[in-house]
Amino acid sequence: MRRDSRVLLMAVVESADAIADAVNGVSFDDYCNSRLIRAAVEREFITIGEALNNLSRVDSGVFARIDQAVEACACGSGLPPWRCGREPVPHQRTQL
Repeated sequence: MRRDSRVLLMAVVESADAIADAVNGVSFDDYCNSRLIRAAVEREFITIGEALNNLSRVDSGVFARIDQAVEACACGSGLPPWRCGREPVPHQRTQL
């Protein structure tokens, strides 16, 4: 069964939203001290990785555009990784 790239992209968006929800209002210390929150965030990153891996095989053109958008976010946001999950990135989200 061939996967639809839209389904994979939706999995990425939903997992990114779940990460943002999980860390909303949580301090870095609270995050570090909560195994439950860390496990939830880790699971969502695994889901994102699996979806993007499948997307790279299903639709390499869409994957290349996503890869470029993520790279632009990482290089151009100036935010540390901890804040990237907590700060909205509207332009990159619209790329999905």
